[in-house]
Amino acid sequence: MAQSCWIDCTGRGGLVTPPSSLPRGDTQITPYEKETKKTTRRPSERRDGRRANKDGPNESKLNLFGEILYGECSNRYGEVTVREAVARTKGRREKEINDLVASRRQLRKRWRKADESEKEGLKVLWDEIRSSLANLRRAERIRRRRKGKEKERSSFFRNPFRHARGLLEEKTSGTLDVSKEDLEEHIRTQYSDPARNNPLGSPGYVPRPTEPSALFDTSPTKLSEVRQVIQRARSASAPGPNVTPYKLYKNCPRVLKLLWTLMRVTWNKQSIPSEWQRAMAVSIPKQQNAKTIEQFRSIALLNVEGKLFFSVMARRMTTYLMENNYIDTSCQKAGVPGFPGCVEHASMIWEQIQTTKRE
Repeated sequence: MAQSCWIDCTGRGGLVTPPSSLPRGDTQITPYEKETKKTTRRPSERRDGRRANKDGPNESKLNLFGEILYGECSNRYGEVTVREAVARTKGRREKEINDLVASRRQLRKRWRKADESEKEGLKVLWDEIRSSLANLRRAERIRRRRKGKEKERSSFFRNPFRHARGLLEEKTSGTLDVSKEDLEEHIRTQYSDPARNNPLGSPGYVPRPTEPSALFDTSPTKLSEVRQVIQRARSASAPGPNVTPYKLYKNCPRVLKLLWTLMRVTWNKQSIPSEWQRAMAVSIPKQQNAKTIEQFRSIALLNVEGKLFFSVMARRMTTYLMENNYIDTSCQKAGVPGFPGCVEHASMIWEQIQTTKRE
């Protein structure tokens, strides 16, 4: 049975409550999906994934796919607005502490102007205020400590991995303060190679592999492969330039199937859309109060649609290399599924350090 998809179009990955006016079980189809369905009438075209290009080539459709989804969902369901931080109000004990501090300040002024006969009474009042202030501050510290423990405990049970990472990672902050010319020059020097067109040649010490016993799978992408990639993808992953998150395809199987249909055409035509090759760079500070370009590291955010396509290719490449024994898992563990390489290598390094210390 077809089901409706309700998604958050802000790129944050949240779900939006569907309008109550729509009956349960109705299927919401975007105008783009209706337009695409008109071109899928012949069974032979449905079998091989080809579509008639009445409204433009397949590459143009894939380039606009994410933007159409975002715009359609944003117009139909709206966007989730971020709640503004509510100003914290002072509690009863904090107000009493402020009143006592003000009273102590006034008492100090009176002490300076008082006679010797008045100072004894003022000293009694000073001791009372100081005692009350100490008790209130002690109670307030206990309350804050207890509240902090409750907050840490709830954060740990909500997401233990994120909580532990926040404890172990170095705190970073800062805003990039650099001119456009300096930034472009930095990118040009870091990501360009004048000798990139020169052939490297064989290093000579790499043995030539044997003939493969299992061939590489060159058939068009299967829907099951795309679904496996989607299931393993993190919903919290940052989206690319088109602001379409993984969670949309996780919760909308009809949209995923439409994307897979266009992927098959891309595979058959061997033409990668330009939007899948475009990335959005984000600068992340390495330390606190970072400002210069050297104090930041850049990450590239690709569109989810292209990441799904290339993830299927990466899985097939891994299967091809493993079936033909082209990877020696005794020394190569990165990128090989089923091998805890980081844990094993970290344990080996730790053992070597301990052995060196003992010797």
